[in-house]
Amino acid sequence: MLSVWEGRPQPLVALYRTSFAGWLRARLQAGERSPARALASLPHVCLPEATCRALDPRGLSFLNVNTPSELEAVKPWGL
Repeated sequence: MLSVWEGRPQPLVALYRTSFAGWLRARLQAGERSPARALASLPHVCLPEATCRALDPRGLSFLNVNTPSELEAVKPWGL
C-alpha cells in the first residue's frame, strides 16, 4: 500500500509484502536506484491523500531531509 502526498505516490511510506523482497533486491543489484521506478510495476493499492492528511495533517511522515541545513531546520520540531 503506497501513501499519496501532494498528488504523488510515496514509495518509502508504504507497506509491502515480504515476498517482494527478493524481486526488489534483484532490481537494486541490476542498478535501479529509484524506489518509485523499482516499485512501480508491483501490484499496489494507494492510501488516498485525504486519509494521509487525516492521520498526519502537517505531512511530517513525508519530510525529506538530505542536507545538514535541512536537518538543522527540523531540529526545533523535535524530530
